[in-house]
Amino acid sequence: MTRFTRELDLRYSGQGYEIRTSLEGLYRHHVSAETLLMLRARFDERHAQAHGHAASERAVEVVSYRVRVRVVVPKYEPREEKLGAPRTPRAKGTRDVYFEDVAVRTAIYERDSLHPGATLNGPAIVEQFDATTAVPAGWSARVDGFGNLVIEKGGS
Repeated sequence: MTRFTRELDLRYSGQGYEIRTSLEGLYRHHVSAETLLMLRARFDERHAQAHGHAASERAVEVVSYRVRVRVVVPKYEPREEKLGAPRTPRAKGTRDVYFEDVAVRTAIYERDSLHPGATLNGPAIVEQFDATTAVPAGWSARVDGFGNLVIEKGGS
């Protein structure tokens, strides 16, 4: 089901702040002159509630028009992929990486190439678009059935 919510940010002419005012319940299929009169009354009422007065004789300006759309979707249920035999992925290259002030020749992996069941031992770097993961020597990394990179101490 899709639901649209329409709101206007309104203010009295020359005023320096706006009040968001909902069009909810003021129209059926289209906005009419009657809708705008009811919207104005709603704005004056909201202004009086917030500031203790309304200036119904002053012109009102529309600063912005907002439409929010809400769509009901099924709840996300992660599905675990079946793990195959543990696979050691192929590194895309190596480079010197500093671990505790010591440069170590380190394998570099693309995160997108690591599929469920993949394992690797540190030292390693896993690169992806939004993160870089360092796996130090003595640690290992594996991709679980949900696609998570699980890092544990004790790799070979």
